[in-house]
This record gives sequence, structure tokens and C-alpha cells, in this order.
Amino acid sequence: MADTWATRESETLWDEDAQRAIQLQKELSRLTDDLAEHDSFAQKFVECLELKELALQESDWTLMDEVLADLANLHTSMESYSLRLLMADPADKNGCFVELRAGSGGTESCDWVAMITRMYTRWAQSAGYTAKVVDEMKGDIAGFKNTTISIAGENAYGWCKYEGGVHRFVRISPFGDGNKRHTSFISVQVFPAHQSAEDGSTGSIDIPPGDIKIETMRSQGAGGQHVNTTDSAVRLTHIPTGIIINCQNERSQHQNRAMAIEMLKAKLYQRKLAEEASARAELRDALPENGWGSQIRTYVLQPYQMVKDLRSGYEQSNVQGVLDGDIDGFLRASLIHFKRKR
Repeated sequence: MADTWATRESETLWDEDAQRAIQLQKELSRLTDDLAEHDSFAQKFVECLELKELALQESDWTLMDEVLADLANLHTSMESYSLRLLMADPADKNGCFVELRAGSGGTESCDWVAMITRMYTRWAQSAGYTAKVVDEMKGDIAGFKNTTISIAGENAYGWCKYEGGVHRFVRISPFGDGNKRHTSFISVQVFPAHQSAEDGSTGSIDIPPGDIKIETMRSQGAGGQHVNTTDSAVRLTHIPTGIIINCQNERSQHQNRAMAIEMLKAKLYQRKLAEEASARAELRDALPENGWGSQIRTYVLQPYQMVKDLRSGYEQSNVQGVLDGDIDGFLRASLIHFKRKR
């Protein structure tokens, strides 16, 4: 700790390590803003107490109603502030990529991928983020075998990182006969978008050109006549790790290649964070397995309607609302649940 503060107080830091100085300046600015917001809450609470006493003395029930409304708004603001403070891990402030892959269930599972893709996209848009599907592979009959969503905006990864795992869906399938219930599964993986050191990242991900194999192909997704008549889709293979990235939904091969590189950096960044976490043993029990090994949530339409998170225990009976993007309750519950486990 002494070394850290000595570094922060160094008068020569800008000359010795400008990138580190930029990171520390941004961190100081963030902490200063957080403290100022905390102080504003405390001041507002004191003002409400004073007004409450005045309302009681004067028997002014109109003023009392206003005070109660102010306290309710203050509670909502403080709750949002507290949740934001929980996003203290290095990558939480970054954007993210969300990958969805169909599991067992055939056409039903592919349709489930399409529904969940829509759910995350609508949530992101309602939260003020920029969301777009950057890659997709259509199912044989309906839906998608897999999709990748890019969500850009501050704290997008902090909100979404605990969504990784298996999502189970139970309904009467519109694709089958016999009016029987059908269960399908998809895997969700979440990767933090990588930022350069200048943007405040804990470390830069540099990929030597010789480590990447680049292939181009005909786009299979949506995008109009142009992408269907040119080799605009891009597949990157990271030779050292074997990671394969596909991107086809941008307008040109150049844009698809740039997005694919960003997605590759995100996966490599996730690996780096996991290695650091394992070494510190801080997140070993907190982060989900982020793959097929762990079922995290069940969505049931038949014989009853319920969405339940199997980790936090949070549940919601308005299934259609959840599928329309109303997942804030699940994201908050997961964030609190995993922070309590630390």
C-alpha cells in the first residue's frame, strides 16, 4: 500500500510512466465523483429529516407527502449507486460481447437462441447501451444456431458478466406435434470488450499478425444483396490458443475483420482476467463457469409461468416481460449474490 500511494504522489510519474499516470488520474476522478455523490445523498437525507420535522410541527401534510416522495426517490438513487459501487473489478466498466449457442432441442433450441438474443438486445437498448448482432448462423428451420451480440457502454460487462451459463426453456413447442412440452437449452458466454491502456485497461492485448489466420467467405446472415454476393464474412483463427472468431454482419470485409479482432481481444482479455483471478483466488467461486457446465436460469411457459435464477433464487412470473428485456431484477440479484460470496 505504501508503494502504491508513493507512486500516486510521485512528481515524476508523468515523465516515467504516462500511461500509468493517465490510469491513476481517471481512477482519482472516478473516486472523487463517487465521494461527491455520496455526500450529496447524505445532505439530501438531512434536508428530508429537517423538512419532516417542520411538516409535523406545522401539521402540513402536503409537505409531508413531498418529503416522503423525496425519500422514495433518494432510496432509488442510493440503491442504483450501491449497485454501481459493486462493479469494482478491472473489466466491469467495459462493454461486452454476449455469445449464444444452441444446445439440445433442435429447431426449438435454435428458436430459443433467437428469443434470448432479442431479450438481451432489448434490455441493452432500454438501458441506454448500443447493441447489435455482429455474427449469426441461421438454424435449418427457424432461429439461429448461434449469435454474438456486441453491447457498448459503461458497465455493460459489469451488468452482464454473471449471465454466463446454461439457460433452460420449457414450453409447448410450435414446431412439434402432439401439443407436448418441450425442453431446450442454450449456452451463454460473456466476454469483456478490451480497452487500450490509454482507455484505462489493466493491460493491453497485443496480437502479433503471425498469430492470426484469416479466412474470408460468403456471408450467410442478413445484410442485403451486397454481403450475399461478395466474400465479406471473416473467420479468424488464433493459432496459439485455437480460438475461432466469425463475423459477418458488418457491411464490408474490412469492418468484419476489425470487429472479429475486437472479439478475439475480448476472449483473450477474459482469459487474462481469469488467470489473474485464479492466481489471486478472489473470483474462483464467484465467476460462473461461463459454458455448458452450469445451468443458471430456467424459463417456464408451461404448465405454469415462471423465470427463476437457480443461483440467487430470484424469480419473476411475468415471463413475457422478461423475454421482452425486463431482466434488471435478475442482473441486480446476481450481482449482489456473487459479491456476498466473496
